[in-house]
Amino acid sequence: MAIFLALILNRRTPSHESDLSAPHRASSPAPVIVDSDGLVTQLPDVGHMLDEHLPTGAAGLKMQADFFNDRSDQLNYSWQSFDTGGGRLLSVRIRRLTNTKEAKEAFSSKFRDLQNNHSKDKDDGGADTGSATTLSNAGDAAFSLPIAQRLTRSNSYGVQKYNVHGAYSYCRFKNVVIEVFWEGSLSSDRTSSQGASKVDTFGYAQTSGDARNIVVSVVSALT
Repeated sequence: MAIFLALILNRRTPSHESDLSAPHRASSPAPVIVDSDGLVTQLPDVGHMLDEHLPTGAAGLKMQADFFNDRSDQLNYSWQSFDTGGGRLLSVRIRRLTNTKEAKEAFSSKFRDLQNNHSKDKDDGGADTGSATTLSNAGDAAFSLPIAQRLTRSNSYGVQKYNVHGAYSYCRFKNVVIEVFWEGSLSSDRTSSQGASKVDTFGYAQTSGDARNIVVSVVSALT
């Protein structure tokens, strides 16, 4: 019934039939909106931009945008794959806070918590983090650290555990904080078939550089 009503409401007269052949112009992603003080009031829709500039190790993965994404609050995007060839997980979270003070407090708290928690529980979802490194020219403040997790996933191959590793980056820009997880692992069979080593693909040097590029691209969309 809904489809039928839509067809009726959008029916055109013969004099407008030529309009039906006009190409459909896709709407542009919503841009950032700031107030008179320069604070972000509406986050930009950066999903499409991120999807077009994925790290090499995430190529071919399908973006999953959180159903509850709210430009006035936070946006969550993820790309992941867990199969017999290994696991890959890229997650980007962009959160808007009320003011710069709250964002600074969130940044300080995150840095302090991660620096003082290097060995979490080794059970499912537990993570090990290394020492944080400050990232330059990435928002107002940013840091990155190595991370390793043991994840469990159920798929067509049964329940499997994946030991993934990579980088975690956190950035503050004005009243917005940006969080990036980029980690994964490749099985020896898949690694040899692709002619790439695990270190090159998911080593900290590579993944931290990838995560920083993501942060910089989001900051650029916020300006």
